[in-house]
Amino acid sequence: MTGVLAPPPVSRWDQVKAFLVILVSFTMVLGAVAGMHFYIHFATERGALESREWLNVGLAQHTLANNIFGVVSDLMFLAEDIESQGLPDRNTPGSAVASPRNSRCSPATSDCTTKSAT
Repeated sequence: MTGVLAPPPVSRWDQVKAFLVILVSFTMVLGAVAGMHFYIHFATERGALESREWLNVGLAQHTLANNIFGVVSDLMFLAEDIESQGLPDRNTPGSAVASPRNSRCSPATSDCTTKSAT
């Protein structure tokens, strides 16, 4: 066989270098894919968490608004009811509500009496 040259002999060190180049390249690609996967997973979880938080805050606002509306409507009803009944006059002697100026309470017996208008 003339003209055909045999390939140069490959040393053990050259084989190790070739293997390391392939191993490092594959590891870098695998690391980049894993990093992208975890970043996308983290971003998706963060978006879902923010969405749930907005939903919870919106529900809480709606509930508070409804409760406050109920309390206000009850207070308005009570105010109208009291106004329609009228308030007793504080200065009349037979009134159910005694004026603080006309009442005399004994702290020892907690007995309250109203001064007579004599």
